[in-house]
Amino acid sequence: MSLFLVKYRGCLREYLIFLRINVFALSEWHFGFQSYYFIQIFMRHHPLVSFLPLLSASFLGANTPLAWTQFVADSEAGRASALPDYSYAGYKYGTEAIPDVTWKTFDVTDYGALPNDELSDYAGIQRAIRAAEANGSGVVFFPPGKFLVAEGPGVSTPIEINAPNIVLRGSGSYTGGTEIHQKYHFLPEDEGKKWTVPPVFVFRHSTSRVHLLRNRDQAVKLASVTQTAGRETFTLQVDSVADIEPGQTVMVCAQGVELNNYFLQALTPRDNFTEILKNGVSVSEKHIVRSIEGNRLTFVEPIRADIDPQLVEWTIYDYPTIEGWGVEDLHFSGNCPVPFVHHKNFIHNSGYQGIRMEQGINSWIRRCRFTDMSGAFLASGCLSSSFLLNTIDGNQGHTNFSMNWGGGNLIGLSQDLTDLGSFHGPGISHENVGGVVWRYESVGTTPQTPRYGGPDFHAQFPYSSLWDACRANLIDNGGNYTLLPNHLRDLTFWNFEQIGIKKVNYDFWKQPVSHADFKNLYYGGVKIVYPNLIGFHGVATTFNRKHLGIFESHGKPVDIESLYEAQLALRLGTAPKWIEDTKQEWIKVRAMHKSSAR
Repeated sequence: MSLFLVKYRGCLREYLIFLRINVFALSEWHFGFQSYYFIQIFMRHHPLVSFLPLLSASFLGANTPLAWTQFVADSEAGRASALPDYSYAGYKYGTEAIPDVTWKTFDVTDYGALPNDELSDYAGIQRAIRAAEANGSGVVFFPPGKFLVAEGPGVSTPIEINAPNIVLRGSGSYTGGTEIHQKYHFLPEDEGKKWTVPPVFVFRHSTSRVHLLRNRDQAVKLASVTQTAGRETFTLQVDSVADIEPGQTVMVCAQGVELNNYFLQALTPRDNFTEILKNGVSVSEKHIVRSIEGNRLTFVEPIRADIDPQLVEWTIYDYPTIEGWGVEDLHFSGNCPVPFVHHKNFIHNSGYQGIRMEQGINSWIRRCRFTDMSGAFLASGCLSSSFLLNTIDGNQGHTNFSMNWGGGNLIGLSQDLTDLGSFHGPGISHENVGGVVWRYESVGTTPQTPRYGGPDFHAQFPYSSLWDACRANLIDNGGNYTLLPNHLRDLTFWNFEQIGIKKVNYDFWKQPVSHADFKNLYYGGVKIVYPNLIGFHGVATTFNRKHLGIFESHGKPVDIESLYEAQLALRLGTAPKWIEDTKQEWIKVRAMHKSSAR
C-alpha cells in the first residue's frame, strides 16, 4: 500500500487539491453540475480512477454528498456555503417541540355551539373565541361530534381570531372525533378575484396586514441599512436603532431591477415577466432581533441574500406579529365541486377552505384532516411556525398546504390522499424565504400512478427554500405569468422521490421555441433559478442539466436522509427530541387518517 501511495502520490495530491477547489467553488457559483462533470473527466484520465471513489467513500460514507461535506466544513469555518442553512424553520426555529398548552379551557358547548343538532354553530364558536381572547389566552375546546359553520348560502365573513395565545383544540381528526363542516361555500371578498374566498377560521392581526406588498407603504420605517452584508450572516449595520429593541420582529425590504442579476443568477426573464422587468425583484425578509450593539443589529436567523445598500436601498420596517396561535385535532369537511376545474369560478378556486394564519409567530397547525376542501390551510406572513401531521383527502381541490409572504416556516410529515392529488401541492410563493417542506407525500395506488399534489411555487419572488425527503410528482407550477419566475435562487430538492410517469429532459428554465410557444403566455412550465437536486430518485427522470445547480447522486438517495434534520442537529449540537417523537407520532396519525379518509 505504501508503494502504491508513493507511486501515485502526485496524482493523489492533484486529485485532493482539485476536489477541494471544486467543492469550495460550489459556495460561490451556481453551475454545480459542471463542477461535478469536471471531476468525472479528471478521474477518467488518471490511473486512480478505480481507487479514488473507494477513498472518497471511506472518508465520506457510502453515499454522502459533497455538498453536505462542504456545508459542514463551511459551518465550522463560519462562512456561507452553497447550501443555505435551512434548519431555521419551524416552531421556535426547531429548537423546541410544539407545546401542549394548559391554558384555561373554553368549551364551545358553553357558548351555544352544540354538535350533531343540525343547527349552525358559527355564532357559538365565535363567542367562545371572544371569551378566550378577553381572558388573555385560552384553549377553545370542541368535544366529539359535527359542528356546522355554513348551513345556508351567503356566508362572507370568517370566524376570526385576533389575539395571542389562542388554540382551537378538537377531540381528534379521525372517525369519532371533531368535525367542522361547511355545507355551503363562503363568498369572495372581491367578486372579481376568484382566490379571495375566506376560510372558516382566520387568525390575523386586527390592524396590520403589512406582510402584503401592496400594504408596505403602511409599514413603520425604523432604519436604513448602511453597510454590505453577506447571505447566511446575521448582522446588519443601520443608521439608527432608536426605535428597535431586542426581541422585536422586523422586515428587511428592498426592490429594484438592480437586484435581478443576483437573484436570477444571470438568467434572462421572458419579456412577459413584467413585474421583475419593470420594478425588479422585491425582497421582504422577516427577522427577530437578537441583540443590538451600537448601530449593529444581530438577528436570530440568518440573512438569506447578499445586501448592498450602494446597489439599491435596503430598509428596516417594524413587523407586528401575534404569538401562540394553534389549531389541533380537528377534521374539516366541505363540498368542493366535482370534478375540479381550474379557475372556472371562485367556488372551484377557493370556495371551501379551512384555515389562514397571517403574521403569526411561533404558531402551529397539527394533527388536522381536511376532506373535500378547495384548500387546507395557508400560512401568510408567518414566521418560526410549524404545520405538522396533517392530511387532505376526499375529492381533488385547488390547493393543499401553502405558505407565502413569510419566513422560516415548516410544513412537514403530511400527506395528500385526495383522489387525484390536489391540483397544486404544497406551495411556497410571494417573497417567502427559508420555507421547508419536510417528509410530505402525494402518492397514488403505485409509485407509477400519474398524480397531482407535487411541488408548487406560485411566483412573486420566493427564494431559499427546501423540499426535503418528500415523495411526489414534479408538475408544472402556478402563478400569474407577470409575476414569474416561480422561484428565485437557492431552492434545494433533497432526496426527492419522483412518482408518476417518466419525465425526459425536464427543464427548470424552458424557453419558447415554436411560434405557438411565443403566443402562449403560460408557456413552458416551471421557471426556477438553478435548483439543487441532491439524491433525486424514483421514477426515471432526466433533466436539462445546464439549468441545474448542484446535481449529485441522480437516481439514488443520499445517506443523509433529511437535510433539515441533519442541519438542525449540526446547529444545536444534537438532534432535538421532538424530531424523533414527531416522526413516531406520524406513523400512528398517518395510519389513522388513512383509515378515516373518504
